[in-house]
Amino acid sequence: MDTQHNRCKLTVVMIDDLCTLDRSVYRDLINLKQISNESEVQALFLGGRSRDLKPEVFVVDVDLQHSIPSHPKIQWPESDKAIKPVGPLLALPLLHAVGGAVFKPYSSNWGDASVLPNGLVLTALSMILAHEKQSSVTIQEAYEEMTERVGTSC
Repeated sequence: MDTQHNRCKLTVVMIDDLCTLDRSVYRDLINLKQISNESEVQALFLGGRSRDLKPEVFVVDVDLQHSIPSHPKIQWPESDKAIKPVGPLLALPLLHAVGGAVFKPYSSNWGDASVLPNGLVLTALSMILAHEKQSSVTIQEAYEEMTERVGTSC
């Protein structure tokens, strides 16, 4: 593929276990790297490929219940939907590859009462938002901003 043409494309990391995007529609505009689970992130950074990724946009689905198996000794937040809110955590090891990237919450589950008040989700979000803004973001500020972005208050 023409590397000059490739440099004109937007690089997007999509963390989503049920990505249904038709890649042929966006092929000329976007370099899309889909990540479905923790094993795929680990393969990227263990193989040294995360440094070459350089995403400009992180599109993050909060719930990865379809790609992360259940285990009787592993606990997840209480939710009517069996949400496994690990999407933001999977973005963290990839942040070092970029100077600053845009973060896009991508899921109707961001509004679930078990997601935004979750301390682990908020800790990951504070780091992602700090990276996006290139300035410090507290967990409280992350909660307030995400409440604003997703249009809900928990």
